Amino acid sequence: MSKSARQSAFEILYKVERSGAYSNLALDAQLSSKDGADGDSALLTALVYGVLERLITLDYNIALYLRQPLKKLKPEVLIALRIGAYQLLPRPEEGVGEIGWYGLLPRWQGRDQGIQPLGQIIQRCRHMGLLRLRLRCGDDRQRSFWEKLGFSPIGEEFYPPTGLYHPSYRLQRGDFFCPEIPVYLD
Repeated sequence: MSKSARQSAFEILYKVERSGAYSNLALDAQLSSKDGADGDSALLTALVYGVLERLITLDYNIALYLRQPLKKLKPEVLIALRIGAYQLLPRPEEGVGEIGWYGLLPRWQGRDQGIQPLGQIIQRCRHMGLLRLRLRCGDDRQRSFWEKLGFSPIGEEFYPPTGLYHPSYRLQRGDFFCPEIPVYLD
């Protein structure tokens, strides 16, 4: 009897966590083996890459419900929790990039310190073919800054890592070429 996609994902993630295996090689080996994931390669692939991609978010959300630090959990338990949390937590919209929180300390504001990193983020989103970029910032006083750069306000949205509502903005694909943001081409 072959393994389920979840069992196979667990084994791959365990190899990655404990022995530093490369996820793409471990996944390929599992998919090509006779003991593969019972024909559900799409689910297996989504679980492995999804857990690894959202590792920080998953660990943050798991830690909210623990009475002990994550480091004290057995690796097997943590990996199982990550797989379960990945399937429960909402995933970002298709084609939408997200900057979870972006802001500068007051002493650095007004010195163009945030423009270049933002340009690099936007460039990366453009290369990834994303249609929109969503941004959350901690302070509504920065609204004119974001609007000047082409971001449109979309209201306050709840951001789970902080447990607070933050002003949110959106940048549409056509606005990715805002002249105010230096975008450095490869």
